[in-house]
This record gives sequence, structure tokens and C-alpha cells, in this order.
Amino acid sequence: MKRISRFLPTALRPRDEADEHYVMVHHRFAMRMFREHAPTVTRYATNHATAQYDLASTFRRRPADAWRFIMLEFGDPAVAAGAGHDGDAGGPSVGRGGKEWLPTWAEHAIVSDHTNFLREVRPFEVTPSVAVDRRSGQTSLVKYLIEIEDTGAGSDAGVFESVRSALAEAAPDAFGLRLHIANDVVREAEMAAVSEPGQAYTGRYRERTGMYAIDEMYFDHAVWAEEFFASLAMRPALAPRTGVRVAVYAVTELVGVDRS
Repeated sequence: MKRISRFLPTALRPRDEADEHYVMVHHRFAMRMFREHAPTVTRYATNHATAQYDLASTFRRRPADAWRFIMLEFGDPAVAAGAGHDGDAGGPSVGRGGKEWLPTWAEHAIVSDHTNFLREVRPFEVTPSVAVDRRSGQTSLVKYLIEIEDTGAGSDAGVFESVRSALAEAAPDAFGLRLHIANDVVREAEMAAVSEPGQAYTGRYRERTGMYAIDEMYFDHAVWAEEFFASLAMRPALAPRTGVRVAVYAVTELVGVDRS
């Protein structure tokens, strides 16, 4: 099982303060907490969006609608979904869209700290599949995320399929591409406001989500990644269109826990 969450920086503090608090306090707390108190978490990584694909087919744009993403992978799907847990056994009720894999005290600490640096958390359960894997011992790669979302303005799943088709056609021959993980969104957890929107888990899932997918792509170098996204095969698929948001972000990944 895998979960991907995205969130924005708080609007109540300067952005540099939110960045500093996340990196120096929250992320370090989360690393140790997952390592010591969440044995079902096999991988925890944070992705900082540093640049966004733009109209010129480059990455000169500062991300306008993304800040950070959290990647969580679990070794025991039943436990990760909440099976065998209740409020006294270390988490909220069974499979109810919160932090079921955490001790209650840890969930409370995390939600309390959310008010110090973030807003508009959107947690997604995803089904991952490896579309391309050409890794051969590399110790340094650059990473990109691709979001495909229905904005509710008249799009359909055909747009999603067209982007995926373009990726499937272009990725196998892309120079420098080492890994492409396709993450299809299954459902989105519901969030509630504390001091700002989307800071606390309600324990429920939304009836529907517009997010189709959040794909991960790893390249040898940013030059080869930019060449791929600016290619004739990819440019039409990434172009702005009515009713759907297709966004590509260059991200810096920090892996806090990896038990794989």
C-alpha cells in the first residue's frame, strides 16, 4: 500500500519560516517517529517542489500550487489500512482515512504541529506500478512528479489516458530516464480546518477525488529530464487545456526511512 500527500505552506507565517520549521523540526520528528513507532512504514520520503514545467517547455517557473509531497509505503497492507487497530491500540478507527498506522499520541503531535507550517493537506491512497526501471547501481538521481487532475470544468478520463499514453510511448526510449512509477489515485482522505484549511484528519474519505494520478520519474540529470518533457512527444500532452490540470514539478527528495 502507498500514500502520497501534498500540501502548501502556511499563509500565516513567512515562507522561509515555514520551510525552516518543516526541515529542522517536523521532518526530523517524523523520521524518528516512523522509524521507532511505525513498524509497518517501510519507506518515508519528502519531496520539495523547486520548479514547475512552464509554457516555454522549461522549468523556470516557481511552483504556484505545490510545495511539498510526502511518500509513504507500507509493508503490511492490512495493518496500514487500519485492520486490527482501534483508538486504544495505537490509532483511529479501522481504515478511516487518518493516520491509522501511528500511535494516537503521534497523530496528535503531527496534527498540532501542522498549524506551524502548512495548510491544505491532501492525502491520497494510490496504486503504484513500475512502468520503466533501468536502474543499475546509480547513487544520485534527479526526480520529477507529474500530477493529473480533473478540475471539474468539463474534462473526462480521456485526457488522463492521453497523458499516460504519451508517457508510455516516450519513456522507454528516453535518454537518462532510470525509473518511472505510475501512481493511480484510488481515493482521497478528508481533511478539516484548524487555524487554516486542511490541517487535521477527519477520519473519513471524500466521496470523490479529481486527482487521477501522481507519477514519479527519476533521471540521471536535469538536462535529460528537461529534454524529455520538452520533446515533441510530450509537449502536446502537457499543454494547458480546459477541465484538467497537468503539472510537472522538479523536486528534491529526502528519504527519512527506508526498510526495503
